[in-house]
Amino acid sequence: MKKKLAFFALLLLVMAHSSLRAQNEQKIGYTSINYILTQLPDAKRIEAELKAYQTQLENQMQAKVKDFQEKAAIYEKGAATMAEPIRVDKEKELQTLQSSLQEFQKNAQADLQKKEASLVQPVVKKIYDVAAEVGKENGYAYILNSDESNPILVLAPKENDISDLVLKKMGTTAAVKPTATTPTTPTNKAATPTKKN
Repeated sequence: MKKKLAFFALLLLVMAHSSLRAQNEQKIGYTSINYILTQLPDAKRIEAELKAYQTQLENQMQAKVKDFQEKAAIYEKGAATMAEPIRVDKEKELQTLQSSLQEFQKNAQADLQKKEASLVQPVVKKIYDVAAEVGKENGYAYILNSDESNPILVLAPKENDISDLVLKKMGTTAAVKPTATTPTTPTNKAATPTKKN
């Protein structure tokens, strides 16, 4: 009986050791989503579209400010001679215009952020998908994102960085080699899609 127990204990120990060894031998790679995004032709397109959208919003804001200033100047010129009901009506109009200006300014910032997300998110999703393909093709069990906004790695061998392989698979070569600090996106930040299994 003791020999059977010893045999099973030894068998369990060998199986546990084999399992641990297999886990330790799994390759772990990493990439910088932000770095890849800055290298893609899409980055310039996104930047140009955002700039154009921002200019459009600024032009609308300037037109609203100009309208408010013109109406305020007319009011100030004639306020002393206006009949009471007209003066009250003009003051209400100016208050409404001022509130509209503030609301537009607040909404413009939110709209710009939504526009950025709508432009960046599909590209980031594509990068994630291609990184997963490259990882599988090169025998990696895991691919981590090394960006500063989502730091995971403290130390990792350079040969496990698949960023340039991802760029190559996406039909682009790196214009700038990655440095110790991770480059930022062409805009504020890249959106992180839900991870696929």
